Amino acid sequence: MNDINPPAAPSTNPSDQVNIPATGLMVAGGLGLLSQILALAIHFGLFALNLPFAGNSGMGSMGSMISGGITVALAFMGLAVNLFILYGAMQMKGLKNYNMAIGAAIAAVIPCFSSCPCCFVGIGFGIWAIIVLIKPEVKAAFQQA
Repeated sequence: MNDINPPAAPSTNPSDQVNIPATGLMVAGGLGLLSQILALAIHFGLFALNLPFAGNSGMGSMGSMISGGITVALAFMGLAVNLFILYGAMQMKGLKNYNMAIGAAIAAVIPCFSSCPCCFVGIGFGIWAIIVLIKPEVKAAFQQA
């Protein structure tokens, strides 16, 4: 007698299909938010202490101001993108707002706004989310919800 069970078939339930990639995107968005908040805290901490910024030695005050302004602008943009990823992942998990979910998955694949570990998490789960979201049964579940 054969006691080996065949592998379980993948779930066809759209809610089950989006669960893991949506959770992964939430983790990536949350880690990205934390990294951007930390970057801002470090930046403003160094600025408040009037310490020279790394890589700006010899640039003078104008160079520090430009570099600091760009750093802050990119960090705030990163905050916005990671909030978008987090919100879109929550919409995806609830099978609501298909366009928001697909936009968040695409944004997670673009590695510009998060630190290195968050970037790899976002790329992997973002690709997985896109693959799941383009399935006809998953897309139809968003329209029914």
